Amino acid sequence: LAAADLGGDNGFDVERYIRHSRKVDISDLDLSRAADYPLSADEIRCLTYMMDIEGHTIVYLKSILNTCAIRDPQTTAFLSCWAYEEFFHSYTLRQFLDAAGVAVSENRIAEVQKQASWRVWMEQMIASLICQMSKHFHAVYLTWGAISELTTLEGYGVLAGRTRNPLLAEILRRLAKDERRHFSFYYNKAKAQLQ
Repeated sequence: LAAADLGGDNGFDVERYIRHSRKVDISDLDLSRAADYPLSADEIRCLTYMMDIEGHTIVYLKSILNTCAIRDPQTTAFLSCWAYEEFFHSYTLRQFLDAAGVAVSENRIAEVQKQASWRVWMEQMIASLICQMSKHFHAVYLTWGAISELTTLEGYGVLAGRTRNPLLAEILRRLAKDERRHFSFYYNKAKAQLQ
């Protein structure tokens, strides 16, 4: 899966990723039909969680940029595009939920970030210290990124396979394509760092 996605057998091609990076496109989908297939309470809870995680990426990015990961030009190039794509994942999920009649607070992400601000600040400080003390931090971060992206990719796939809402299933499949590329970067970069 990972090696074949963008870089062939030699790993991930960051330049190719940058050239092809874009926001997820759902302009061809009729969101006015979103409510034609009611969502279950579990689907709403899952989608809201996914929207929050994707929207929180910017805070995670801020934390990572305070570490030694910033010293690697491939990582910083990837992260720039990654944050953009992740923002639009959250935005797309919000659009779908709104169209399906699920009310979501406009300030939801800001409220979550405000509640977590002390914890996030502490994590940033600890990560920065660990980075200074260990040459392996980047490999650990990349490994964690691969796990996170694979989990998200699989989560979108499972929900797409279970939902009875064909519009939601298509949106999730499109989001999963991006997550597959994200996983490929983290996996291949972590593999190289761990060697």
